[in-house]
Amino acid sequence: MPSIDTIILGLIGINILLSGILTAIYARSFKKINSKITLGFLVFAAVFLLQNLMSLYFYNSLLEQAIFGVTTFHLTVNILELIALLTLTWITYK
Repeated sequence: MPSIDTIILGLIGINILLSGILTAIYARSFKKINSKITLGFLVFAAVFLLQNLMSLYFYNSLLEQAIFGVTTFHLTVNILELIALLTLTWITYK
């Protein structure tokens, strides 16, 4: 059974993938449509991508330290973020 740290890193990886997909979709749409709402979605997705990349870096840095409660917090946040990104990706793809 994988450790909770492995699960969290896997969730962060999936969130990076979904954020990257959304960023690419919105960038392509913005080139075609050139609307403010598409630009807003593009910025939103790009910021989520940056946040997830930073989360991966900082969580890897924290693995060396045993800070009580950080893993539970990270697990909860990443599960909620995964649900949100899956929903947005599914709606965008449709």
